[in-house]
Amino acid sequence: MQSSSSHVHPFLVALSRVILRLIGWGHEGSLPDLPKYIIVAYPHTANMDGLIVVLTALSLRLQINWMGKDSLFKPPLGWLMRLTGGVPIDRSSSHRALKSSVQAFQSREHMVLVIAPEGTRGRAESLKPGFYFLAQKAKVPLALSSIHYGRKVVRFGPVIEVTGDMQADMAPMYDFYADSQGRIPENTTPLQLPTRRERAQPEVMP
Repeated sequence: MQSSSSHVHPFLVALSRVILRLIGWGHEGSLPDLPKYIIVAYPHTANMDGLIVVLTALSLRLQINWMGKDSLFKPPLGWLMRLTGGVPIDRSSSHRALKSSVQAFQSREHMVLVIAPEGTRGRAESLKPGFYFLAQKAKVPLALSSIHYGRKVVRFGPVIEVTGDMQADMAPMYDFYADSQGRIPENTTPLQLPTRRERAQPEVMP
């Protein structure tokens, strides 16, 4: 897989592949060759998850993005945040966070955003709905990705076109994510969608 949004320096590609080989990690499946989409990465139980996902993406020549509160992008380290794919958003409210995220997609020609559907690396009662609402508002598909620490593999799976019917659209995730294993299993959030009340308060970012 080589995404059309690839802008990764060959040195970073080679370095990422060497590191992954040394620590024994690999990947299965492929991601879509599309200019814009959201990677839904599950489960997220430890800080190490982000590093593994970034290294895997770089090894595949894919430049990914992540979102963080806008204060992280101020001097002196704001340039570094952007260099690593960071996109600043206004997190003063869930509405503003969603709006900022949609605008980020609309203002870019290429954008592959990684989101942990739990919204936290600790255990939660259910998945947060923000990733789904963002895909719906930004009119981009969802690409499922899972991590398995036992097998040391990152898996890429189904691509979902969002229709507005969350239950039907996300049905493929149950089978795909069933074969996953977090670094800290007790932190794993159950594979269940949020209630209607929870959906009324979308959270885009962890």
